[in-house]
Amino acid sequence: MRPIAVVLSLAVCLGSGNETAAPCALGRNLRHGMGDIADEYGWVCCGNSKFAEPSGTMSKHGDLAGVMEADARNGRKTTFYDVSCGLPVFVAPVNRTVAEWLKESRSHGWPSFRPAEVVHQNVVHQRHGEVLSACGTHLGHNIPDRKGDRYCINLLCVAGNPPREAPAVRPADRAAAGLPAAPWFYLASAAFALSAAALWRCYSGRRRRGHSHTV
Repeated sequence: MRPIAVVLSLAVCLGSGNETAAPCALGRNLRHGMGDIADEYGWVCCGNSKFAEPSGTMSKHGDLAGVMEADARNGRKTTFYDVSCGLPVFVAPVNRTVAEWLKESRSHGWPSFRPAEVVHQNVVHQRHGEVLSACGTHLGHNIPDRKGDRYCINLLCVAGNPPREAPAVRPADRAAAGLPAAPWFYLASAAFALSAAALWRCYSGRRRRGHSHTV
């Protein structure tokens, strides 16, 4: 299939429904014990806009509380990374203590972030309340309360690791190695592969059921 055909077919397919069709692959060695549920609930973060991991997941797996308390003792805040691409998407706690953050999150069943804890340049807010990363990963939903915006987030979807920075390759080194003069070739190839993956997901007719975020 030609690249233009993939792009056009994908556009038609994605425009036919409200589902988020983000082709993504969960990273390895997930944080906060989320490797325990990745196989069963990984779909929540990819190609889904409505459903969530089970309520209470953050208390049943891993030791998020211990991690956040250790970070606080060392004068650090805890950073949460996109499970697919590694972008930092939330930093907590901000303007409150770890205990206060944990209390609110546990009371709702999912990690709950406030606007000051959002890495806004890496987060996309949809009109219907869905919250995505800039990579297209489904993170959760904005469910405002009397205090304002509250981002109810799937821990699995923010249990990634920061991407490792690869050393830059100079143009002369590229030529010597027989590589293209610029990285556009790799970007174009990756875009084509992701488009084809999204198209397959969209036309596969696969539908899964899951949990929904609640107030």
